[in-house]
Amino acid sequence: MENIAAIHSLVTACETGSLSAAARRLGITQPAVSQQIAALERSLGLVLVIRGRNGIRPTEAGKLVASHGAEVLVQRQQSASWTVQAS
Repeated sequence: MENIAAIHSLVTACETGSLSAAARRLGITQPAVSQQIAALERSLGLVLVIRGRNGIRPTEAGKLVASHGAEVLVQRQQSASWTVQAS
């Protein structure tokens, strides 16, 4: 579940262009978003975002991981819906 939260943080940060905006959208703190993305970067051995004064910018690897991550999140949500409907 930690990786899912980190992927969600990455996807949201890439969508908003900001760790603070991602945190607001996710209902968590900005440091939590930053830490989750940093942990994901460490686990993958990749730099996923460039942090700057004007927000974040995804690297090419970050764009790829965020894109695939967004697909995983959608599939996960659909699976949860199917499980609820089946019960």
